Amino acid sequence: MNMLQAKEQFLRSFETGRRPKKMEEYRRNLNMFYHFISTQTIVGPDVHTITPEELDDYITRLREPWANQLNSCKPHITVLRLFFQFCQQRGWVSTDPSTKLTRFSEMPRE
Repeated sequence: MNMLQAKEQFLRSFETGRRPKKMEEYRRNLNMFYHFISTQTIVGPDVHTITPEELDDYITRLREPWANQLNSCKPHITVLRLFFQFCQQRGWVSTDPSTKLTRFSEMPRE
C-alpha cells in the first residue's frame, strides 16, 4: 500500500469522534513524516518498506531543533504508532515498525 493512500485511509477512519484540531495535528505530523521518508527513496514509499531505523532517524531529526523539549516529539511518536497499528490491522505491513521506536519516557535528555 502506498504511503499516501494509507495515510488518507487512516485519517478518514479516525475522523469520526475526533476533534478537528486533533485531526489537523495528525495530518500535519503524517505529512511531515511522508516528506521525510519520500526523500529517502526514489519512488514513493510503500508502508511495508518503512523500517524501524527510518522511524528512529525521523524522530532523531525532529529532536534536533528542539533539543531538550521532548514533549515536541511525543505527538509525532503517537501518530506514527497509531498509523502503523492501523496498517498492520489492515494487513499492509506484516510487522509494525513503530514498536521499535524508543519509548517517549526512555528518550535521553540532552
